Amino acid sequence: MAGQLELAAIVDDYVLGHAMRAHYDMGSGDDGPRWPHAMTPYLTEQLRTGDYPHLAAIVGDDPAEAFARIAHRVDTDERFERGLQRLLDGLELWVEEERGRRA
Repeated sequence: MAGQLELAAIVDDYVLGHAMRAHYDMGSGDDGPRWPHAMTPYLTEQLRTGDYPHLAAIVGDDPAEAFARIAHRVDTDERFERGLQRLLDGLELWVEEERGRRA
């Protein structure tokens, strides 16, 4: 029973997180996603530290454009479905492993 509640809570957390993101309008508006504009100065400052060379290589010379491009790619209905399916696949493996331990 505790395991079933934990499974339900994990899925609920995923769905709630997605709903909260949509509610706080981090999705696309008339002028595109809003969060890149708010986060670009902070992220640019962090990249300048040199502590994130792999992310800096992805971002390139124009952090604002890169973050807007990334936000557009991750802000899709398909992303929710894809993420939920991956979560459920992982939970299915977990359940199967637990059943194998009990057998």
